[in-house]
Formats: sequence, structure tokens, C-alpha cells
Amino acid sequence: MSIVVERYFVPVIEGVPQSHSPQPESNLKLCFPKLNLDDPNCGYEQVDISAQITPFFAGLGMWEVETLSTVERVDGGLKVVRNKRDMTQEERDEKAESIRNYFVNDFIPTSLARARELKDKETDETLIADWERYIAELENFVVDPYNLIIPSAPKLIRITQ
Repeated sequence: MSIVVERYFVPVIEGVPQSHSPQPESNLKLCFPKLNLDDPNCGYEQVDISAQITPFFAGLGMWEVETLSTVERVDGGLKVVRNKRDMTQEERDEKAESIRNYFVNDFIPTSLARARELKDKETDETLIADWERYIAELENFVVDPYNLIIPSAPKLIRITQ
């Protein structure tokens, strides 16, 4: 069994990509049966689309938004390049409110319930104190989406010798 990887192409004029939407080789062959994509003068050039098929954009910051990808010449070949921009103040406020709502309505109540449950099952006085500290931190937690420092829970696993 072999895996066939589809190649993608964009039209190129004088080395400049004319589209930011790479087309699969199979589509081009259907539309243009006589087109030889292996001919360097065919008017199309192969594009590395690996950035496009990766679902997570690692370079995206918390207060940035991904914009349309572009096809650019990188190290002599064409690549899909993911782009970003800073959020507008309205987008930042909307995201901050969403973060605040998540912590107030979901994370904090769920974490408090679980922490109290685990504290009640604990027999070690030191760990009971750790759970009480964590519960107090959660109860006093002020959600600041622009400077989010989440209280850390006690370790659940003890290593004994």
C-alpha cells in the first residue's frame, strides 16, 4: 500500500504567483487535460501547502487574528504563508469577555467543586492544607483576561520511598 500525496499549483507569470488559492493537480488535469505540470514553462508552479493543512497556527498570539493565507516565494520555491494581524479593540474586548465568562461560569465553579471533593477525601494534613490554599485562591480569583495567572492545583500524585 502506498500513500499518494496530491501536488498543488498556482498560475505564475514571470515568477510571480497570480493566485493565493493553490489548486490540486487532479483539478488542473481535469480542466486542462493537455497541461503538462512537469514542464517548467507551463505557466504553473508547484506550491508547498504544508502550512495550510496544519490546523494550529503556532505563531498566533492571544490577541491576534489569522488573516487570509498568501502564496509567496520562500527560499526559491512557492509556499503558502499564514498571516496574522493584531485584534481591533472591539475584538479584544469581545475575547476578554468570553474569557471572563468561561472562568466565572465554568472553570472556577468546576475547579472549586473538584477541589473540595478531593480535599474531603484527603487524609494527609499537609495535602489538606494545600487543597485549602487552592480553594481560597480560587474563591478570591479575579479574572483579568489581559494578565491571566491561574492558581495552580496541588499535585495529585505522591511519590513515596
